[in-house]
Amino acid sequence: MASIYFSILLTTKNSGEYVKQCVASILAQTYKNFNLLVFDDNSTDGTLEWLQSIESDQIIIFPSNENLGIEKNWGRFTEVDKYEYCTIIGHDDLLYPNFLETIVQNIQATPSAMVYHTYFNFINKDDVTIRQCKPIDSSINFLQFIQLLFNGSIDITGTGYVMHTSIFNKIGGMPTFPKLLFADYALLIRLLSYKEINNSIGEKHDQIMATTAKVQFAFRLHQSVTTRSDNTELYNAFSMLLNDIKKIAEDNVPLAQIIKANGQIFLLNNITFFCHRLLRTPKEIRTDSVANIIERSKKLAADFGLNDFRPEKKIAIRLAKLIDNSKILSYMFLRYRNLKQ
Repeated sequence: MASIYFSILLTTKNSGEYVKQCVASILAQTYKNFNLLVFDDNSTDGTLEWLQSIESDQIIIFPSNENLGIEKNWGRFTEVDKYEYCTIIGHDDLLYPNFLETIVQNIQATPSAMVYHTYFNFINKDDVTIRQCKPIDSSINFLQFIQLLFNGSIDITGTGYVMHTSIFNKIGGMPTFPKLLFADYALLIRLLSYKEINNSIGEKHDQIMATTAKVQFAFRLHQSVTTRSDNTELYNAFSMLLNDIKKIAEDNVPLAQIIKANGQIFLLNNITFFCHRLLRTPKEIRTDSVANIIERSKKLAADFGLNDFRPEKKIAIRLAKLIDNSKILSYMFLRYRNLKQ
């Protein structure tokens, strides 16, 4: 087999010390056929200058003289030349030394797969491992992926997925969801369902994700864009994700059946997250309420083809509404949460 080459896509914006660890982990790869493409969004903390000081012909930097924002900066991925395979990494995440070497073995074993992946660790801000990702079969197809997603049986991150660059470009790169919320979910759905919506791919690739059960990278958990975003952005991004799935289901009977059987679980889990996230936000700095989230979720469900969606039947959602409707309970909830932190 001919040599395999990778492009690793990294975005930076005042990325501090974490990006130094990230870049070091990339340059330490045992497999050397790669380049690192860095898209800097007008950093002002010395990040760009530090990157430019690194003496490595594997690093190509694409700076910006204006503040692009996360969507436009990630949107530049499709504007530049890349090797045959590409992967995205968060500026605070880490690749373990054998990541690319393991992916090469995965590609050689399953050359027709659409996406390649490995197991990974969740780490905290101090690099301490919190837990390993949930186990996943070595090969799953699009429908199996949706089933796992709906049941909450798969861990999805923006880091660690290796794609065919040609397909990544054809689907338009990273989906331009608000602040890229749920965009990693949508990216995998668009990749794994590509043959469902576009026949030009031919028969070269199968709609499967091939995963190696070796822990080869780390995803850092701390305050994220998701926790800092307002509910309107979250709601809009989640709506866009459901719309992506709904469009594919129009001509896919098995997917429509999965939505009917398991869609409510997926909606309930996410609406619960939205409600509890809102409870953690003091009322004086927000304009939304749990009751509004519940009502909007019913419309979301109806648009998704789930007409008998009753989120209040879930105790956690009913309790969130009760707390949110009471000034005393809301105060006690926030105070208890602050004491636990």
